Amino acid sequence: MSALKENQCYGLSSGKLSNGANVSVFHVKLTDSAARAICSFQSGKGWSSRPTISFNGSKGRISVPCSENKDDCRIFTFGVTSVARDNPNGSFDCFQQLRTGAAEELSCLGVIQKKMTVNATDDSYDKARQSMAQAEEETRSRGAIVIKQGGGSLPG
Repeated sequence: MSALKENQCYGLSSGKLSNGANVSVFHVKLTDSAARAICSFQSGKGWSSRPTISFNGSKGRISVPCSENKDDCRIFTFGVTSVARDNPNGSFDCFQQLRTGAAEELSCLGVIQKKMTVNATDDSYDKARQSMAQAEEETRSRGAIVIKQGGGSLPG
């Protein structure tokens, strides 16, 4: 991912990519585990396989290698929906930051028409369960105990 710098001027262009290729632009919403898998892959060196993405109608899957072994990979499934369904009154454009020699510019790749949402995996649910259990335990530990006259106590 590239970040735009503060107090930096960028040229702005719009239209087709320089090679004239057609481009489909998606808004992608990753789960934490999918983002971690991609970051781990990017920090790995010399891996023989590359991530892949496949589409089957409005569903698909992303395969991200997680070791140098070709067969070791994380699989993430996703769904594709129309952006207009979620936001009927607006649209979003996708821009690419380019460096051409010493100059930097922003180039419009197109209107984002589709949204890809990666589905949660079992480890996402496990993490949510752990967080809920921890929150319940913290709530219980802060609870008051009411002591009645006569020696008995009731949780409060």
